[in-house]
Amino acid sequence: MTTEIAMDSNQKVVITGIGVVSPLGIGRKNFWNALLDGQSGIKKISCFDASTYPTQVAGEIRDFDPTDFMSHKSARRMDRSSQMILAAARMAAEDARMGSGIDSSRAGVFAGTAVGGQGWAFREYDVFKDKGLKRINPFTAISTFPNASSAQISTRFGFKGPSDTISSGCVSTTVALGYALENLRSGRLDVALVGGTEAPLSPGIFGAYCAARVMTAESENPSRAPRPFDIR
Repeated sequence: MTTEIAMDSNQKVVITGIGVVSPLGIGRKNFWNALLDGQSGIKKISCFDASTYPTQVAGEIRDFDPTDFMSHKSARRMDRSSQMILAAARMAAEDARMGSGIDSSRAGVFAGTAVGGQGWAFREYDVFKDKGLKRINPFTAISTFPNASSAQISTRFGFKGPSDTISSGCVSTTVALGYALENLRSGRLDVALVGGTEAPLSPGIFGAYCAARVMTAESENPSRAPRPFDIR
């Protein structure tokens, strides 16, 4: 079945709110001020022992507490990647002063991620190997499936429009932005929450990227690691 929908490429789509969870700070003001100050978010990894890895630095978020944005019960039922994007979504909604008058059927969520909940999956596989099937966390399935992050946002905000996660490598979030833009310009949606999330600082995931030889060899001076938009 093919459906054609007219789309006005001149239709303006406005970003009304921003939420940030990053190595440079939590919240758009902290993030922006750190950028203006020329700070680098790349440091030695502290969340696991990376001393035997060829790469030992990363953009690690050390000051994120999910319970600042959700209940402890909710936080423990989702992977870190979902925790972070849900927190960012809440900040963006507050920044946009998003009220209760939204038609939920015309509100959607588009998220981008390359890794998603793989960190949780790696941990639970270790539990399975060491302690057996009965010790696997019962929330593993809903925490690790690819659409977990957008599903969490849609559930929390009560949005009933499209709830899609795009996973296309390093451009995942850019593609998600494109999908949102298309849906808004075509008139399918009135509002969308759009963003991306990654939580790859797990020994197995990080090791896979090291094995692929796509990581920096600069570990002694983390701030000198390759930076795509740096003047040098």
